[in-house]
Amino acid sequence: MGKSTDVRCVGADLYFLPVETRVPLKFGAETVTSVTCARVCIRVEGRHGNLAEGWGETPLCVTWVWPAGLGYEDRHGAMKEFCILLAQAWTGFRGRGHPLEIGHDFLEGELPLLLRKFNSSRLDAPMPWLAALVCCSLFDIAVLDAYGNLHGQSVYQTYRAEFMNRDLSAFLTAQPDSLRSFEGAFPADFLKAAAGSLSAWHLVGGLDPVGPEELSGEEPNDGYPTELSEWILRDGLKCLKVKLRGDDREWDYSRMVKVGKVAIKGGVDSLSADFNCMVTDPEYVTEVLDRLEREHPAIFMLLLYVEQPFPYDLEKYPINDLNSPVIQKLIQKCKLELEQFSCSTIPNFILPKSLERMNSELEKQLDEVYMSKENINAYLYAKDDPSLPLDHPKRNFMKRYNGYLNSDCFSKNSEMKYLYETDELLNFTSACLGISPIYRWADPLACHAYNIMKPDGILPWHFDSCEFTLSLMIQKPEKGGIFEYCPNIRAPGRENFSDVKKVLNGDRKKVKQLKLEPGDLQIFKGRFTLHRVTKVEGLKSRYMCIPAYVLDPWRVNTPEHSKAIYGKILPIHIERNQERSDGLAD
Repeated sequence: MGKSTDVRCVGADLYFLPVETRVPLKFGAETVTSVTCARVCIRVEGRHGNLAEGWGETPLCVTWVWPAGLGYEDRHGAMKEFCILLAQAWTGFRGRGHPLEIGHDFLEGELPLLLRKFNSSRLDAPMPWLAALVCCSLFDIAVLDAYGNLHGQSVYQTYRAEFMNRDLSAFLTAQPDSLRSFEGAFPADFLKAAAGSLSAWHLVGGLDPVGPEELSGEEPNDGYPTELSEWILRDGLKCLKVKLRGDDREWDYSRMVKVGKVAIKGGVDSLSADFNCMVTDPEYVTEVLDRLEREHPAIFMLLLYVEQPFPYDLEKYPINDLNSPVIQKLIQKCKLELEQFSCSTIPNFILPKSLERMNSELEKQLDEVYMSKENINAYLYAKDDPSLPLDHPKRNFMKRYNGYLNSDCFSKNSEMKYLYETDELLNFTSACLGISPIYRWADPLACHAYNIMKPDGILPWHFDSCEFTLSLMIQKPEKGGIFEYCPNIRAPGRENFSDVKKVLNGDRKKVKQLKLEPGDLQIFKGRFTLHRVTKVEGLKSRYMCIPAYVLDPWRVNTPEHSKAIYGKILPIHIERNQERSDGLAD
C-alpha cells in the first residue's frame, strides 16, 4: 500500500548553464577553463494530488567522470545529451515512495537500461557508468528537495520509519560475519544532529599560483586574490585540497611541499592530496607520502587524507576478495553463462591505463610476432588423413592468417605477464568455471600469448588445446574480427563429429556471436567449444591476449601444433608429447 507521504515524479524541466572559470583549473590530465552546470526542476505529486517542486544541480565534470582519450567536447556533448534522456525518463518513471526508494529503484532498474541503449550507438566510445551516475545525481537531488518542500520540513527529518516504506536491509547487506543487521534500521538511526558550522575546503588547482613568484602578470584584475597566501588571509582558510598530477612523482612531491609551507605560515590546519584517479601503481603514492614524512614531517602531519589516487574501475571487480558481494554476484553470473553457453563476458574488466600499457608493450614488439598463413582443420592440423572419409571434419581445411607474440617474448615487467601470474586471476577464473583445481598452462610459448590479426586476417573454426581460455580485447578492428562459437559441441570422450561437420558446412543453428570491446574479458571453454574469428576488415589490426588455464598441469601443445602456430618447438613439447587423457583430437 505504501505511505500517505509517498510521492511520484510528474515532470522535469532541464537547463544547461555555461560557467567560465575565473582562472584555468588543472584537473588531472586536463586543464578546464569552462564547465556546464546541469540544473533541473522536478515536480512531484503526493498521494492526494498535491504538488511541489524541487531543484537539483551538478557540474558536468567531464574530466573526472570520463577519463578517456575521446575529445573533451565529444564527452561533454554526450553527457548533455544523456541528461536530456534522463529528464524524459524521470518524467515517465512510475516509481512511488520516499525519494531514497525512488532513487534506488531508478538507479537499479532504469539507469542501466538507459545507458545500455545510449551506448549502443557509441560502441567505439561508450559513456562509463560513473558519468551516467553524475548526470543522474541532479535529478535525485531535485526529488529529495521536492519531497521536503511537499511535506514542509527538511528531507533529513524524513529518513525514518514514519516516511519510509523500506528499512536499510533493502539497500545494504551486512557481511556474513558481521554482528550488524540492517533489518528494522533506518538512515535516521545513523545521523547526528546538524552541526553549527562546517569547514570549507579551498581547492588549489595544478596551475594556481601558490606564491608571488608564480604570478604571470595575466591574472584577472577583479579584486579577488591572485595567489594562495592571499586567499588564506582573505577567507581565513583552514583546509586546503591540493590537486596533483599522478604521473610525475617529483612534481607532485614538490607541489605538496610548496603548498605545505604556505599553509603552515598561514595557519592552515588540514591538507588533502587529490591525485584525480591518475595513479595505477600504489607505490607511486607511498613514495610521495614517505618522502614527505621523512623530509617535511610538519607538512605530513597536516595531511588529513589522500583522495582518489586510483582509477575508479580499480574496485569495480575486486577479484582479490572472492567473498565480496560484488564478486559473488559476478561469479554466479559467469558460472550460469558458462554452464549454459560455455562462454561469459565481463565488460571493462581491464583498467584504461593497464589497457594502454598492454597495447604499448605489444606494439613495441610487433617485429617479434610470428605471422603465418596455412590451411588447417578444426583440430589445428594442416596434414590430411586419407584414411578417413572425404567429408570427415578432419579433412575439411580452412584458411588461417594470424600471428602470435609468444609468451616467452614478454618482458619480466609485462603488464599481461604480471596479471596472468597472479593467484587472484587464477582463483577467480576457477570460481567462475565452478571447477577446482585448474592450473596455469605449462606451455612457455602459448600460456598468455598475444593473438594478432592484421587486415584480411582470419581464424577459422577450431578447438583449443587448452581447456579454458580467457580473451582480453586490447585493440578492436574497424570492421569484422567477430568471435563466433558453438557452445559445448563436444565433451571428453565424445567428439560429436556429425554436429561439427554441419557447422563446417555452413549450418548456423548452433552458432552464436560475441562482439568484444577493448578492456572486456571473455571466459570460455575453448577445448569443448568450436569457435572462430571472422575476417578482419579495414586498416586496423585486432589485438587479443589469450591467457589459458588447464586441468592437467603437465600438458603442453604438441610439437606439430607448436611449430605451426608459434613458429618453433621447444624440448618441453617433445618431452611431453603424449596422447590426451580426455580422448579428444588435438
